[in-house]
Amino acid sequence: MQGEAFIIVNSCFCLCALLLGGKMAGVSTPSPLRLLTASLLGGFCSLGFCLFPSPLWLMAPSAQLRLCYGRGGVKKHLRMLAMAAASLALSAGTAALFIRFSPGVPWTLLLSLGTQLLLWLLIRLTPLQGENLRQLELCWKNKNLVLPAMLDSGNLLRDPVTGLRVIVAPLGAAARMEPRLILWYQRQQLPEGFRLLKVRTAAGGCLMPLFRPEKCCLYADGKKTSVRVMVAVAGPDYSGFQALVPSGVLTGFAGEAPPDCAGIPL
Repeated sequence: MQGEAFIIVNSCFCLCALLLGGKMAGVSTPSPLRLLTASLLGGFCSLGFCLFPSPLWLMAPSAQLRLCYGRGGVKKHLRMLAMAAASLALSAGTAALFIRFSPGVPWTLLLSLGTQLLLWLLIRLTPLQGENLRQLELCWKNKNLVLPAMLDSGNLLRDPVTGLRVIVAPLGAAARMEPRLILWYQRQQLPEGFRLLKVRTAAGGCLMPLFRPEKCCLYADGKKTSVRVMVAVAGPDYSGFQALVPSGVLTGFAGEAPPDCAGIPL
């Protein structure tokens, strides 16, 4: 394969890996110019690795992601790097599979690229609620807690006193901010700053400890949104680890000016 063809083929694989990896990492699609530039950089680096083997070329994927998606937190960068590597592994696996059935190498490369693009399109078009909501951060008595979050259309809870929507957090996570929460479920002793919220579910009614966090931030599409909510702490029978966020939280406070949230960037 000539050098020009080698660069083009590897640039196409880098383009698919950047698109699919970024989408799986939950970040917005970059501009076409940034995407094309980062892909061409990957193609040239692949040729350079073949001509002049060196461990320094392993820095190329990180540089591509920075060029394509811009600067971000370390967690966000590592997440995108892992997803891009998984996309490249997918392309290698599909190429190895298709080479057994396709008539030649060109068809194998096209089928492998088409598989990645089809997967990216399916992820992009699938209207999964809460797909872009990744995590939330709560602050209570100068203690910060970061939790994975999920939009829950079945969570219609509102605090009857303040009228604010209610996020349901698991006990194991909330107890890291307020260890005395365990006493409520053991001895019916409610910590200071908490009150009870009566909740009715399909399984019956129960009382949940309720508090108003000093700050609450939602992280969606790499962006931080401050919201005003109450937080109810689920009992030990809730085995999930995600915070259940009402669907209306992201839009229910449009126009208000919630306090700034010193969160952890993605």
